[in-house]
Amino acid sequence: MRDVFLTLFLCLIFTEVLEIGTALVLGVRSKRDILGVFFVNTLTNPVCVLLNMILGTFTHIPAALIITVLELAVWLTEALIYKSLLDYKKHSPFIVSLALNVVSFVIGSFAVWVVFRFL
Repeated sequence: MRDVFLTLFLCLIFTEVLEIGTALVLGVRSKRDILGVFFVNTLTNPVCVLLNMILGTFTHIPAALIITVLELAVWLTEALIYKSLLDYKKHSPFIVSLALNVVSFVIGSFAVWVVFRFL
């Protein structure tokens, strides 16, 4: 059980750093919007990671399908929340959510690959 909490914690921290960093690169500057990104990730990331762990462990659903469905759900959920929450209007909330999630997914996947490859 300790491993589950550690995994959830590490995934959340890694996601927060990557997505807030990406939001800053996109030009998100207000404290309110940065906090919005932070709290949206706090809601969606643990749910996504936990569902991925549960479905990957207890079902025969292919991992690629699980990840695809979960990531699409996270993207849409976050985009809809950003649409009503963020003051940032330079890019569509759907593009912002897509950019943040693609960056964190790609870099996160690479980090997981490196950890399992070399440890």
